[in-house]
This record gives sequence, structure tokens and C-alpha cells, in this order.
Amino acid sequence: MSAALLIAGLVATAAPANVEATLKSAIEDFEFGEHATAEKKLFGLLNPIQLPSAEDVILARQYLGACYFLLDQRPKAESEFSKILVLDPEHKLDPQVFSPALVQFFEEVRVRTGVAMKKAPEDEKKPPPLTDATKPKIHSDLNLSPPPKPPLGLAFVPFGVGQFNNRQALKGALFLTVEGGLFATAIGSFVSFNGLGTTLPDGSFQVSPADKETAATLQSVYLATFYAGLGVLAIGVIEALISYPGDAVESAYDTASASEGRGLPPAALSAQAASAALVRF
Repeated sequence: MSAALLIAGLVATAAPANVEATLKSAIEDFEFGEHATAEKKLFGLLNPIQLPSAEDVILARQYLGACYFLLDQRPKAESEFSKILVLDPEHKLDPQVFSPALVQFFEEVRVRTGVAMKKAPEDEKKPPPLTDATKPKIHSDLNLSPPPKPPLGLAFVPFGVGQFNNRQALKGALFLTVEGGLFATAIGSFVSFNGLGTTLPDGSFQVSPADKETAATLQSVYLATFYAGLGVLAIGVIEALISYPGDAVESAYDTASASEGRGLPPAALSAQAASAALVRF
């Protein structure tokens, strides 16, 4: 009984050594051009599989497929290469060992079997290239030239018209209120002053003794507000000329330029320019 166990152990130990030796011998036969001899040894190792590891199986099938290719048995070569790709989809033949034609045939088998190699990590991180459909659209049909300046002649019109023309609403409202108030006071006091007296045939104006003090006050108010109104009117004209053309042109152009850079359509750009102009008012 002990002798039988000893013999079995020796056989089990010798078997892997014989397999490895046979695989090494088959590879040497291939390298020396003995492809038919190498094919027989490799076929015996793989049918049934006697090799101890998956790496050895892949190595044996690699050389067996190469033998079939060089023996002009392409279907068998493709079958062996397909089995390799099932075990290792990223496997490639070494171009330093195998001919370019054999390496190309292996890659063709990869394509036909549909087993694609995994992408490298740097390839997975790369964004897809831009196409005409994915590129941001720039509306080149939009005219970004500055709009025409407002009429300069409106700067000479009183009551804040010049300021409104320059898109400076706050200044315009201020001059409108002050000038309107002064001239309204001047007109009111002048009418009240004329109502206190009468014009004589010689052209002189006569006021009753009881209304002289009131008439003098009204006359002073009239003259003061009238000339003050003229002074504010002159200041408003000068200010409108200095500020011309104001903020309208610059704000509208800047809004359109910034929006065009974001790829907005012309209708949206026009709306933004109009909104910017309204804010100035």
C-alpha cells in the first residue's frame, strides 16, 4: 500500500514537469520553423487541457493559432485566437516575436469576434470632440455697431429735454421740476400783479394805494422767479451739451456685445438692449 502511494506521488510530481517541458519544446519547435511538430505537441497539451494555469493556456493557444496560420489553416487559427480573446480581451501578439501579417490577422479576429479592448483611463476622460451640432452658436447676423447718437439739437430744448435725450432720466426730471416750478411761479405772480392795477392811456400802470405793497411783492417774485428760471434753463442746456451723447449709446452697445458672447439669439439681444435703455429712464 505504501509503495502504491509513493508511486502515485512521484507520477503526480512528474506530470507538471513533463507538461512544462512539452510546452517549452513546442515553442522551440515553432521558433526553428517546425510548425507541424509544434502543432502536434500544443494540440496534445490543450485537448484535453493539461496546463496548470490560465497564463500557460493562453500561451499555448497563441502558438497553436500561429502554427495553424503558418500552415494555412486560417479557420483553426481564428478559433484559437478567439478563445484567447475570451480569456483575455486585452491580449495582443508581440510584434517582436510574430510576423506583422500574423499580428494583423489576430487584430482582424478581434474585430470579427466583437471583443473590444478596454479604453485607457486618459481616453475615457477626454471629452467628445465638438461638432457643428454641439458648438455654441454665435449669431453673426446681429449688427453690433453702436446705434446712432441722439439728436444734438434737443440739448437746447428746456425743461430737461436735453437730459432725457441723453438717457439721464434723473437729471431730466430735476430740470423739468425746477424750471417748470420757477416759470409757473413767474407767470402766476405776473398775472396776479396785473390784476391789482390798470393801464392808463399814457401806458403807465397804476395800482391803488391799498394794493401797492402787495403789487411790489408780486413784482419782486415775478422778476426773481423769471430770471432764476432763465438761469436754470441756461444751466440745463450747458449740462446737456457737456453730457452729450449721454449713456444711451454705450449701455445699449455693451449689453448687446456681452449677450452676443453668450450666444443669445438676436431677439433676446434686442430685448436686453431695450431693457437697458428703459432702466436709464
